[in-house]
Amino acid sequence: MAVLRRFPHTSVIHSHSEFMSSAFLEAMQALAVPLVVTFHGLPPKGVTPISPRRRRKIAAYASTVLVNTEFAREQAIRVGYQPETIRILPQGLPLEDFPARGEALQRDHHGVRILSVGRFHRDKGQGYALLALARLARNGRRVQWRFVGAGPDRERLQRLAARLGISSQAQFEGGLPLDQLLRRYQESDLFVLASVPSTNPDEHVETQGVVLQEAQASGCIPVASRVGGIPECVTDRSDGWLVQPRSHRAIAAAIETLIQRREQWPKIRKLGRRNVENRFSARMVGETMVEILECVADESLRTTVAHNRASE
Repeated sequence: MAVLRRFPHTSVIHSHSEFMSSAFLEAMQALAVPLVVTFHGLPPKGVTPISPRRRRKIAAYASTVLVNTEFAREQAIRVGYQPETIRILPQGLPLEDFPARGEALQRDHHGVRILSVGRFHRDKGQGYALLALARLARNGRRVQWRFVGAGPDRERLQRLAARLGISSQAQFEGGLPLDQLLRRYQESDLFVLASVPSTNPDEHVETQGVVLQEAQASGCIPVASRVGGIPECVTDRSDGWLVQPRSHRAIAAAIETLIQRREQWPKIRKLGRRNVENRFSARMVGETMVEILECVADESLRTTVAHNRASE
């Protein structure tokens, strides 16, 4: 209550966390401040989920629930959010931070440079990516694959690369600042997100995969698992490639196909950039967000005025 009273003219609260929504819920109710909550999907394995009881309370109070894909919408409904309160609004990408690659970086070369960005965890499927790399190497393809991220699975993945005999072709890096991450995107030809579906319906599954938009904006062609909300964000065989999850053969086959169609890369890159500009631009998403917040605030004001008049 003390925190909220520092903002006496607050007309709406937007929370990106179910935990924070839960922590401040009673204060919001006491001050009659409407809540907009963004549901980012279920937490990954190892992160304690919010209790169903607390989530039901959030769902009962929230004026609007934002999700990034239809898949996330269905997930939100399944865990207790009210369908009529849910709006689909993708996570936006600031395009100025991810400029399209220059023509000089689109030159042909004999080798292929692949990038994967994401926490080192089994649900990101990097193990399948390493098996795909080994398969490509056995087929005589010159591939350098860079894995960028942080997480508990890094050492296991490095041991797997050593057992497969591809340590010289698989490079692992920790979290990078934005300028270095952008350089990795710009230096790479292809991007692979090998996420896997969960066997537990109460665990995390990709709802959007924002790294795919980062890759497309930068001119890096994505190959991604057909998992969760990813198929809503990448158009298969147009601005990227979708593959069967948990299949290193499918990943390797997609990469092999793209290598054989190298002359199509400029077109695929342009389509990928256009996909982000038309659907995931932070400016466009931000404008819609403003409209949603203003609508919630206006509705709250109308309700308050009607209540005051009824009390007179």
